[in-house]
Amino acid sequence: TALADPGPHWRDGLAVSLWTFVPPSPQRPEPTEFGMALARMHIATADFPGELPVLATLRAQIGDALAALERERVLEPGVLAALRERHAEVLAGLDGVSLPDSVLHGDAHPGNLLWSAAGWLWTDLEETCRGPHAFDLAVLVRGQDADAAATALAAYADVTGEPLPEPGELAWYDWARALEGAVWVLGMAHQYPARYAEWAPTLLANVLAARRPSPGPGQGRTMGG
Repeated sequence: TALADPGPHWRDGLAVSLWTFVPPSPQRPEPTEFGMALARMHIATADFPGELPVLATLRAQIGDALAALERERVLEPGVLAALRERHAEVLAGLDGVSLPDSVLHGDAHPGNLLWSAAGWLWTDLEETCRGPHAFDLAVLVRGQDADAAATALAAYADVTGEPLPEPGELAWYDWARALEGAVWVLGMAHQYPARYAEWAPTLLANVLAARRPSPGPGQGRTMGG
C-alpha cells in the first residue's frame, strides 16, 4: 500500500505487511493468461537480492507437515513411514544437484491469480522460495488437460524467450509436488474435515501408488539461474 509504511512490521515474532485491498473476483484466467502471468512474475523477480530458502516447498514444508501429522496421530504408523520414505526419495533427487536459484512463486497454480483493474495479480505467496523455474511450471500445469497445459507452457516460453524444461523434468517436479499437496490436505482434513476429508484418502492413495519419474532435477534443460 502507498497509504502507510507497507512494512514488513515485526511484532511478537510475526511479520505483518500492509497491502492495497483488491476485491475477490470469480474470474479465472485462460491458459495463455496464466502462462504469461507466471513468465512476467519470473522476469520481474529475476534480480531480487533477498535471501530465500531453496525449494522449501519440497524440503521443510513436507517435513514439517509430516511431523505435525505424527504429533497429532493423524495417520497409522505404516502410512506415515511410507510418506517419509517417499519424502526421502524426493530429497535424494535434489541432493547434490546444482539447481538454478531463480525466485519461485512456490504455489503457482491458476487459482492463485486474482483479477483486478490492473490485470492479473499473484496471491498466496507464503511458499515463495528459490529453485528452478521448472518447479513453478509443473505446478502451473498440474491438473490441466493436455491442450491447456501445452497452451500455458507455450505462452510462458513466448514471453521469456527461453526453452522449456524437458517433459521428464516437469514430470519429476509434478511427482514431488503431489507429495507436498497430499500431506497438506491430510493436515487440513484433520483440522477442517467438512471441507477436506472427502478427498484426502484419494490423494494419499495416488501419492503412495505413483512411481518416481526419470530423469530428475537438473537432468534436462532448465530455465533461469
